[in-house]
Amino acid sequence: MRRRRLIAVLVVLVMVATGLGLWWWNRDDDPRVEVGDVLVGAQIDDVAFDQQVRLPWAQAVVRVGDPVDAVGLLDARVRAPRDGSLVAVSVEFGDALARPLRPGVALTPPQFTLLADGREYPLPDLVEDAMLSGGSYLMADFARLVAVEGSDPELAVRISLAGESMEVSGSGTAPGRFAEFDALGPLGSERSESLDCGQPTLERGSRVVGEKEWMRGSCERRGQLRTPFIDGLGWAEPDHEWAVLEVTAGTPQRLARDGVVLRPERDTRDAITLRATGAGDVRYRVEALRPGPWQDGRQYFFAVEVPRGESAQLRVQVRTAASSAEESYRDLGGSVFTWRFELPI
Repeated sequence: MRRRRLIAVLVVLVMVATGLGLWWWNRDDDPRVEVGDVLVGAQIDDVAFDQQVRLPWAQAVVRVGDPVDAVGLLDARVRAPRDGSLVAVSVEFGDALARPLRPGVALTPPQFTLLADGREYPLPDLVEDAMLSGGSYLMADFARLVAVEGSDPELAVRISLAGESMEVSGSGTAPGRFAEFDALGPLGSERSESLDCGQPTLERGSRVVGEKEWMRGSCERRGQLRTPFIDGLGWAEPDHEWAVLEVTAGTPQRLARDGVVLRPERDTRDAITLRATGAGDVRYRVEALRPGPWQDGRQYFFAVEVPRGESAQLRVQVRTAASSAEESYRDLGGSVFTWRFELPI
């Protein structure tokens, strides 16, 4: 009886030891991450899909790797969550494209979200480091490793910018409003012909002194481009676009008002303004892309929000403070020059 008990105890001990040994042999040597964890940097060996996309200021390629159980990361091995997988996402920027920007406004980085079986995994700051000051960016590859649920989920990436989104997956791209960028040419291909605005009109009581052409007020306009999005202004209204216009306006060398000869004060903060109207005198939104002090002959950039593919009637005004050589006439004020012309299509 005692011998049977001893044998039973030995059998139990052997089974326990065997179980411990199997557990030890099959234990996780590598750390597991939690669902939703996002790690910086990833190498994509097997690509699930890659798609070329158009952003407001650059071409980019979005790549998504096949779901895997473990990866090597920084000389260490990282394992997926139990019943989950690891998915690598990268964005590579390419050639710069036409991109009208407001001076001093940083590039707006788009937001990326990985979709796995419909669940959202935000990728914060994926391309934040690509945005540089001065309206430029790094032509580099930026990647993240995301821990998701499921061993073989259906994958897609959503790209969002100022409230508009596009979605890319292995089956293609649903671009939304981003498709409007396809009509834009590369940087430097904008319309560049310079057109004379014609003779300006002056306010009552003002006149140009002298008959030489170079003494008269002048204005040139340059048709630039049309785009759905401008950093600092955002998206144009649906079915509208931003028409970017360059205007160079100059004042006569000598002016007269109420019979007194004046000369412009070039150090004043004088204004150049633009007004745009459509059919029925409907007023369109106009934004100055380069605000600040106006100087004689300085280039000025405006964005006019117009219905897509339509023209507009424009009115440019320059208001100048002016003074005569005599101190007693310094308060006579300035003159307003007005040009009227059409926005090119």
